[in-house]
Amino acid sequence: MFSKKHQTNMLFALLVYSMFAILSLMLVLLGAQVYKRVINESDTRNSIRMTLSYVSNKIRAGDEMDKISIKEKNGTPILVISEEFDDVDLFTDEVVRTKIDTLIFFYEGELREMKSPTGGDILDLGLSEKLAAVDNFTFEKINGMYYITSTVGGKDYSMMVSCRSANKGEVTS
Repeated sequence: MFSKKHQTNMLFALLVYSMFAILSLMLVLLGAQVYKRVINESDTRNSIRMTLSYVSNKIRAGDEMDKISIKEKNGTPILVISEEFDDVDLFTDEVVRTKIDTLIFFYEGELREMKSPTGGDILDLGLSEKLAAVDNFTFEKINGMYYITSTVGGKDYSMMVSCRSANKGEVTS
């Protein structure tokens, strides 16, 4: 029906089309893998940036003499930032001085935060608000500075936060 030359040309065209289709599919699959990797790295960077920035900003916001401390509950170190503010009692319309502690800690693979009355017992850590999933999160006070380390994806990222109140208003480097 078709000549030998015509059959060869059709076979060659089919082969070229098939190669194009296969290579296009491979390119799409490769692009999907690259996209996945970029998204995962972006999530990791965002998690690192969020955890370190959030805690350092909380420390700076609570930077008053003796308002920041590190406590421990059941072996879990807890960063405690105490704050006082005026509140209005809803029943008597009187201004009341309220004292609240913000507790920041690493628990069950996540950085967490909870509020607690100042000086009150620290309740169940599992009732806290989840901030970010991290592999580990530590903090310690060294010479009036808070050393914060966040571990994400097996890598440690650190930041030091200086408190002006600990140095009587002088900035340390």
